[in-house]
Amino acid sequence: MTGIMQIGTPTNVKIAALLQEMDSIHVANSSYWRQPEQTRNREERAEYQRRQNRLQEIRAERAQLHSTRLDLWLYVLKEDTSLD
Repeated sequence: MTGIMQIGTPTNVKIAALLQEMDSIHVANSSYWRQPEQTRNREERAEYQRRQNRLQEIRAERAQLHSTRLDLWLYVLKEDTSLD
């Protein structure tokens, strides 16, 4: 089972990095939302939209990573039970 833990580690690290990036985006968005809408300039709105697009990419990446990790564990479980 130790080898499997090593396989999953890079995935867990990547998921953690994506979560950290999401937190950073949330902080930036919170600052944006606190501004009165009338004071936001074109550049700020464009930057906000880029962050929103990146959030969509992160969510898709996380879903893929979670799916890969689940597939790996299901494979391991299948192999472990086939040894019985």
